[in-house]
Amino acid sequence: MVVGSPVYYKNVSGLVREFIDYLHSGKQYDLEGEPAVGLCVAGGSGMGQITALRSLYGFFFFRNMRPIDPIPVSRFNFEKALDDAYASGERLTQMAASRQGFKDLTEKLKHFSSLAYLDYDMVDEIILVGEQLVESSEKEASVLDPCRKTVREAAQLRDKGKKQEAVETAVGVYEALFH
Repeated sequence: MVVGSPVYYKNVSGLVREFIDYLHSGKQYDLEGEPAVGLCVAGGSGMGQITALRSLYGFFFFRNMRPIDPIPVSRFNFEKALDDAYASGERLTQMAASRQGFKDLTEKLKHFSSLAYLDYDMVDEIILVGEQLVESSEKEASVLDPCRKTVREAAQLRDKGKKQEAVETAVGVYEALFH
């Protein structure tokens, strides 16, 4: 299963929400072990990619599906996201030959906690969007090089547990390249 959604107010669209609710209703749909991938496309500011992905992957979790490769997409990383989606599609095709359910909750939690992006918060997301902006920007090197350095600094601060300091640094990159 591949589920994609535009991002509206940091979540999946209403139509995707209806789809999730329909499949989660009292009707019996055997989705256990079903391989899945989700992608969420944030327009405009690029914000909300991760929050929306977490909503999709929450659905996969509660339906006992075996998802792979969350794909955050913005207009800043669109080409890379297409490559990622193609690679994930190939993996899904291979996995579809045999469903592989989880033997217990421990295995399921380990699987989900190993997936990229699902543990991100808003600070992680602004750093991600900053990285996407740096990679896609066509600004001259005199603007781009300091931004590249600054977004790396924000990621390092985050990695050291200094998220509040990382916010100011990451927002500076975002504002320099987005506006």
